[in-house]
Amino acid sequence: MEGTQLSLDLVEYKERKLVWLRTPESLQDMEGVFGMLTYMTENLGWSWGDAYNMASDLFGESAAQLLPDPKRVPKTLANWCHVCRQFPPESRVYELSFSHYSECANLDPDRRDELLRTAELEEWTTSELRKMIHGERPKLKKFAECPCCHAELQIEGSVLIPMPETVMIDDGSAEGVTE
Repeated sequence: MEGTQLSLDLVEYKERKLVWLRTPESLQDMEGVFGMLTYMTENLGWSWGDAYNMASDLFGESAAQLLPDPKRVPKTLANWCHVCRQFPPESRVYELSFSHYSECANLDPDRRDELLRTAELEEWTTSELRKMIHGERPKLKKFAECPCCHAELQIEGSVLIPMPETVMIDDGSAEGVTE
C-alpha cells in the first residue's frame, strides 16, 4: 500500500459501518479508502498490537476502556501486543506474514532473525517455519541414508527414492543441486 493514505477527514468507522464525513472528490480518494482497508485487513495483528501497545504506554490500564469489551482482553489481542513488542516496526524487515513473526516471538533474537531470514528466502509457509523451529521434518516423508554412497533417500512405502536435490560429489559429501 505504498503511498496510499486514508484521510481521517473523509471517513470514519462507526457502529459497524463506514460513515462518510464528506463526499469523495475523486477516484483517488476512494483508492485511499480501499488501500487502507486492505492494508489494515492484511496487517490486523500489527495494526491492533501497535495501537494497543501505544495506548497502554500512554494511558496505562485505562487503555482497556478502548476495547469493545474492556472486561475481557482477548487472548488474540494479548498475542498481537506481545509480538509487536518483540518486533518493533523498525525491526520488521522480512516480507513475511504476522504469523511468521508470531511463531518466532519467544525465541532468542539471533535465532529468530536467522529463521525469519531463511523463511523469507526459502518462501516457507508458517507451518514449515514452525516445523523448523521444533526441529521436525515433514511427517509424510521418511528419510534414510544409503549404506553404499551415504546419499539421503526418501522412503515411500517400501521403496527408496534418491532425493533429487542431493547429488554426490567426489569426496563423498552431498551438495544441493542448483538449477
